[in-house]
Amino acid sequence: MPSRRRLLTAGALALVGGAGCLSDVSDTGSTDGSTTDPATGGEATDPDPTAGGESRVRITVTGDGEERELVTGTDVATVGGVESARQGGYRVAVALTDAGTEAFAAGLERVGAFEDPSAHELRTYLDGERVTAATLAPGLAAEIESDEWDGRFLVVVDDREEAERLRAALAEA
Repeated sequence: MPSRRRLLTAGALALVGGAGCLSDVSDTGSTDGSTTDPATGGEATDPDPTAGGESRVRITVTGDGEERELVTGTDVATVGGVESARQGGYRVAVALTDAGTEAFAAGLERVGAFEDPSAHELRTYLDGERVTAATLAPGLAAEIESDEWDGRFLVVVDDREEAERLRAALAEA
């Protein structure tokens, strides 16, 4: 079985935007803020990741009418600089730790994302506010399910200032 750290072809993988794997959907509306507590499986009452000294950044997945946390900023091994994205907006390159890569894949499997990838939305939160939302692309789902994904992805946001804030939060985690 290939290692999760196996290098992928440059540009072959993007989580949120980039390389056509997922399309970025900016958060222009409000969200009810309800999430599922990963520890208990019940509804979390406070989606603010800064409560209790946790990471300022969270990435979640939707499925079966619920939203589940996949990883937080503490699962990030490295973060790149802010760059202009080809399709518009600004991107931040992120690489997860081995544990973060495993947690991300396991979370997608738990919600059935590999069976119907486009039915699952990946969301990135910064300080409790959603900064991106995108559907899970079938190609990315296949990479993760086959254990070939190395934990690298791009987060694409519309606003450069928001991208800089996201990068800073990830770098400090």
